[in-house]
Amino acid sequence: MEVLPFIYLLFIGLIADVIGSFRRIGRIGSFIILLLFTPFLGIFIIMAFPLLPKAICLQDYKSFHAGIGYRYKRRIRRGVVYFIIVNDVDVAISSFEFTEYFAVVETRKQYLRKKKLFKNEEINY
Repeated sequence: MEVLPFIYLLFIGLIADVIGSFRRIGRIGSFIILLLFTPFLGIFIIMAFPLLPKAICLQDYKSFHAGIGYRYKRRIRRGVVYFIIVNDVDVAISSFEFTEYFAVVETRKQYLRKKKLFKNEEINY
């Protein structure tokens, strides 16, 4: 029995877990892309997907430490909004807990886009 295919799948799984957990495509999507394309080409394809938004923890809460940035996903299930914080283990918290313990961080691109919109609104008035 050949062991090489299992080692290859394990290698792809490790890459998908490390790279895909902070991307919008996720771990499973990353694994499928890496499986369809060679891992070296697949890594570049996965890097083209945007990163998850980032939030900074305001005070120590569960396994999160104050002042450290964490990636998060916003989900809606049965009309209830909750957030999944990506840490060593994905942790689901309510929207109340998220707003109480975390602050969303804007990227430079988002900041400049808002600044441009505000500037355009001032010109129009």
